[in-house]
Amino acid sequence: MAQVNGRVRAWRAQAALLSYSKRLPDAERAAAMGVFSSAALVDFYAAAEAEQDPAMGQSPLFGQLRDSFAAEDDAARIFAMKAFATQGNPDALQAYARRIALARAAARIRPSLDLADHVAFLVPAMLTAGLDRDAARWTPIVAARSDDLGWGLLAVASPRAIGPVSADRIRQFGSASDKDGPLRAKLLFAGLAGLGRIDAATVGPMAESFGVSLRANRAWTNAMERAVRLRAPGAVAILSAAGLQSSNWADIPPSHLYVIVSALRRVGLEPEARMIAAEAVTRA
Repeated sequence: MAQVNGRVRAWRAQAALLSYSKRLPDAERAAAMGVFSSAALVDFYAAAEAEQDPAMGQSPLFGQLRDSFAAEDDAARIFAMKAFATQGNPDALQAYARRIALARAAARIRPSLDLADHVAFLVPAMLTAGLDRDAARWTPIVAARSDDLGWGLLAVASPRAIGPVSADRIRQFGSASDKDGPLRAKLLFAGLAGLGRIDAATVGPMAESFGVSLRANRAWTNAMERAVRLRAPGAVAILSAAGLQSSNWADIPPSHLYVIVSALRRVGLEPEARMIAAEAVTRA
């Protein structure tokens, strides 16, 4: 099973004849693929913990997740969240799944300047479950600390635009990221442009400076534009899925993200557009 396609692991996660404990690694991967919601994944952890034999010892994972929700104060909860997120040196899919499980725990943390250093951890966790309004509560903290990582995610994910956008600010976001910073910057630009959050007079020159094409003329983009003209959100959703056919966000061209986000927004699916943009920036 370790060698099979990831979709098979997601299928096995739902095989009720196997124990929750045996399926837990599969459930984490399934959540990262969109099969399980945040609430369903937390329930899965709880069911797996209930199967443990106390006399045999158990993984600290379950206690860390419980403390993420129920520790005595915000600082202790954040400590537990970070321990849970890194327990057992998870791979990329598992690490993203841990963020999904922590989404509502992160949303319970009260925004405070004292916790500003944790914005880059808390905001992405909330956005994995679409908790955009909870994440947006941290906007004043991000502004006060000039946190470029937090700013970049909130710039695309917040229900309202959080301020003017410049090419320099987007590049600062990229430089504050890891080795994939340049790609994240391009995806952030594409997401913001698709959401209409970049001034129309500057979007063209900015696209050229980032090397992102906004005027591709292909069968897929033409079909997307036709679906938008027909006000067909279902067709736009299907075409969006067709444009995201990859197992790695790093393989998705920023121009695809622009087309998808723009089309979704124009047919009334802006919340979905914002969350797709935020996921692209987070996972690239």
